[in-house]
Amino acid sequence: MPNWTKYLLLAQFAPLTIAKTCATLAIVGGIGFSLRHRSVSDSQHDDGTTVFYMDLFCLFFLLLSLWFIAQKCYWRRVEQVMGLCAVGFSTAAAILNVQMIVIAMQTEAYCDLLIAALIFRGSVVILCLFSLFWATFQTVNVVSKLLIRNWGKESGPDDKEIELFDLG
Repeated sequence: MPNWTKYLLLAQFAPLTIAKTCATLAIVGGIGFSLRHRSVSDSQHDDGTTVFYMDLFCLFFLLLSLWFIAQKCYWRRVEQVMGLCAVGFSTAAAILNVQMIVIAMQTEAYCDLLIAALIFRGSVVILCLFSLFWATFQTVNVVSKLLIRNWGKESGPDDKEIELFDLG
């Protein structure tokens, strides 16, 4: 396992890493179901484009947050701001998804793809709220002067540096 991946799995960052990775996968799943519904639906009252952009913004903040953690440049306040943005965008996407379900129930006989997308978006909201809670109450600022050089190669923090971060 490369050294930079060990840093992502430190005790204080492991729940954030896992939650943000699962939220990223759930966003991709929600986008997939929404796009499939759009290709099947004839509805002109579809807010799918707006939901798509909300999902992309939420995905951007989640991936940016993971990048900061991987680069050992973690500030609690920055993480809280990115977490609030992700919660806001994911909640807005879920609300618009509910609106799309209501409209689809009135005009179409099927809305199962939108319900599946709503389940994915609901899990994103829950995971983003968990990440925000964890970042607020369970982490400390960790800023290393040694950013990971040669990303993807076997350079990165050594085991002693990781242990120092883990001890805190």
